[in-house]
Amino acid sequence: MNQDFIDHQLGPGLMVTAIQPEGSEEITVTEHHRARREALEVGRGRISVKGTYRVRPSRGESISMFVRFSHTYYPQAPINFDFDHDNSLWRCPSVWLGYDGMGDRADYEIIVARLSDDLRVATRHYSTVNRVMKNKYERDGIWIGIEMDPEPPGFKRLAYLTLSVRK
Repeated sequence: MNQDFIDHQLGPGLMVTAIQPEGSEEITVTEHHRARREALEVGRGRISVKGTYRVRPSRGESISMFVRFSHTYYPQAPINFDFDHDNSLWRCPSVWLGYDGMGDRADYEIIVARLSDDLRVATRHYSTVNRVMKNKYERDGIWIGIEMDPEPPGFKRLAYLTLSVRK
């Protein structure tokens, strides 16, 4: 009984451990990257994000991946917590970096967050709008973001990583 209480208090213990740009080798994320002492540079495009968890989130928990650029949050593909259950690994297979209007280089933040029920509904709505817009304009890279405060109510950061993205 105490273990369940401790797990609830400490949360899932998520950490980003690797990213893999499409068509490139996997890049290991170090403690220096997570602490922002060393920049992790990647090119614009799709990446896969991998990480570990201490306690596997239950199926009912609303945990999502976002890319943040300035005050705009871009919801990403669902996180697969069943990726490697034996080794406590999760994966988000398709994360898009580098949106229209970006200069030659920009800092983005990858965020794994727990969402309140209200924010989950809003995020689901924006994701649906994005799919419709992509189909309508048939352009890759169009993504509709959600303008939010850096720490909006109902949004709890569980893991994050800053990336320096070049064109």
